[in-house]
Amino acid sequence: MKKLKTAVFLMVILSSCVKDDYDLNPIKVQYSPEIAAPLFKTTIEAGQILTALDSTLLTENSDKLLEYRYSDQVYSVELSEFINIDDVNFNFEFQLDPLSIEDIPQFQTSISLQSVTDNDPVLSTLVNGLTGVDSCANAFPFVPSIDVPDVTLPISGAPFVSATFSSGELEVELKNGWPTPINNVQLRLKNQSDNSIIGILNYNEILPGDSLTDVIDLAGKTVESNMVGEFVSVSSAGTSGQPVCVSLFDEIVATINGTNFVVVSGSAVFPNQEVLNDTIDFSMNLASGEELETLELKSGNLVFQVDYEIEEAAKLYIELPYAKSGGVPFLDSIFIGGGPTIVNKTFDLSGYSFDLSKEGQSVNALEAIIRGNLESSGTPVSFDTSNSVTADITMSNIQPLFIDGYFGSQSLNLDPETFDFDLGEAQIFEKINFATPTVTIGFHNTFGIPMGISSLDLIMKRDDQMDSLDASAVIPFDILSGNIASPDVPVTSELILGNTTNIADLINIWPNVVTTGFAGAINPDTLNDGKYNYALDTSKLNITLDLSIPLYATVDDFTIQDTIEIDSSLSNGFEYVKHASMRTNIDNGFPLQASVKIYITDENYLVLDSLETSDSSDVLIEAATVNSSTGDVIFNGVRQADLIADEDDVNLLKVPGNNIIISAILNTANSGANVNIYSDYTMEIKVGVKAKVFIEEEIELSNPSDNQD
Repeated sequence: MKKLKTAVFLMVILSSCVKDDYDLNPIKVQYSPEIAAPLFKTTIEAGQILTALDSTLLTENSDKLLEYRYSDQVYSVELSEFINIDDVNFNFEFQLDPLSIEDIPQFQTSISLQSVTDNDPVLSTLVNGLTGVDSCANAFPFVPSIDVPDVTLPISGAPFVSATFSSGELEVELKNGWPTPINNVQLRLKNQSDNSIIGILNYNEILPGDSLTDVIDLAGKTVESNMVGEFVSVSSAGTSGQPVCVSLFDEIVATINGTNFVVVSGSAVFPNQEVLNDTIDFSMNLASGEELETLELKSGNLVFQVDYEIEEAAKLYIELPYAKSGGVPFLDSIFIGGGPTIVNKTFDLSGYSFDLSKEGQSVNALEAIIRGNLESSGTPVSFDTSNSVTADITMSNIQPLFIDGYFGSQSLNLDPETFDFDLGEAQIFEKINFATPTVTIGFHNTFGIPMGISSLDLIMKRDDQMDSLDASAVIPFDILSGNIASPDVPVTSELILGNTTNIADLINIWPNVVTTGFAGAINPDTLNDGKYNYALDTSKLNITLDLSIPLYATVDDFTIQDTIEIDSSLSNGFEYVKHASMRTNIDNGFPLQASVKIYITDENYLVLDSLETSDSSDVLIEAATVNSSTGDVIFNGVRQADLIADEDDVNLLKVPGNNIIISAILNTANSGANVNIYSDYTMEIKVGVKAKVFIEEEIELSNPSDNQD
């Protein structure tokens, strides 16, 4: 600029040499040079551009082909989906069998000749005659009937007050201490309270000094501990003329014994004894053909409710012989006080392992042994065999830790479920038609259960666009069982939805909502000939949906638009510009073509003008050419273009408040062929500018003659 001003100044000096006088007013100098300069040069790789869209989802494979990847877990199926073990309930009721009691202590009483003569006047006269002169000088005559008074029999220490027996014997021994035989003795035993007859004892003849015993069978008899002996008949055959010594102190001794008492009802002292020993077999209520062999419990309860009507206390023992913890079967007890009463007790079954096969004998089988012992109080209590004991037993809150066997061939249905499917920003992808997207539905199975999928529902949607999957080419599909050797390591089966399905139609919607569900069965015959299953409490079937979209596609008219407001700093940059052009040289390794339009608008975005290329083509970036069979670039696209801003355009760019709108439309060109986008594709961009500027300067001049003064 300084050189330019100097040149102008010299021109003025030279012109003054041919003039005697010159105007000393300032002069305006105008000059309008063209200026050209490079703006920038850069190289862009595909990875830089595309990862800017979403660096978490775009990756490159081993061939450097860019892929869009998305993964999400859509279902997690737990043990309860296959086997839900409801509470197991069983009950039993029993009425006590007749109970044994102790034998009665031996009881004796005597009947003196004196007591009989006091009751029998005829015998009294006879005996007085025999003893009046010489008590040993006379024979005892025949006596056809002797009136023996009733004998009370209070059995002290008897184990009952009153009882009805199902069995037992009461024996009475009569020992004759009289000097004469007693004959045809009939002894009737009665209860003292009501004179009810217990039984009748018969003795044909008891010689002096001898004994004779008779027995009453107590089955069905009600006996009190206070009895009465009634001699219905007694006679004496006499001594047949043989003199005998007669004394009023001579006695008949009655000895009473009771044995083998079994009580049906009554009031008695019951000793400690087992009254119940029962084995209860029952089956788990499983409705889908399950045949379970082992059930290890993470948690569970055994709940007892006992309705107890017996007045004597008892202890109830519960044993589960096939339920073990540390190799020891479950065994516990409940103490029950004298009834009637209701007792509740809960036992913790956590950690117990149930052998539901009963050592290979069965499946789904549970066995309980119930034993009951009376706990004697030592005092008489009322008792009746109609008294019942009812127990309601429930295995509740069963949470398996491990379970095995055969889980049946039951249906497996996951109802359609809708969820958000966040694939990121959709604007560009809505304009891309992907050729080979793949959806992989992964079934990650730690259950020892094979499964078969017979139908699959998959619907993808964005706004009003929706499509559903035709999976007929890949369904039915088998899900492999987990491995018992590594029960925590999932066995993965992958259902691949690729070019044999219409998955591309669904993906090219670029969905944000997905509905999926499927139906099938566990243990299909083709996968479980051995019919063995297992599951842990941690077992799961996790279902994932993995989306892989190689950037092998076509792009149709994807528009990118940006607006730049012309502020004072920008408008000032065009102050001296008369017109300008921007030259672009782009060596494009991408199979993408870009058409660019630049509009100038007013503050209300009304288009005032546009910038055009010198050859009137909107294409600034020429697509690289691809092999139509493979989609790979075979040579780059090269384009040089000059974008012209004429004087009218420049004047509009000088107005603050106006706007510049840049609109670019991307296409893959190549006659619609699918193209691959590799991460190492590059685009070399060179941009330069050429501008015509207009500058006007004022120059102050001085008169030399003035300097001579």
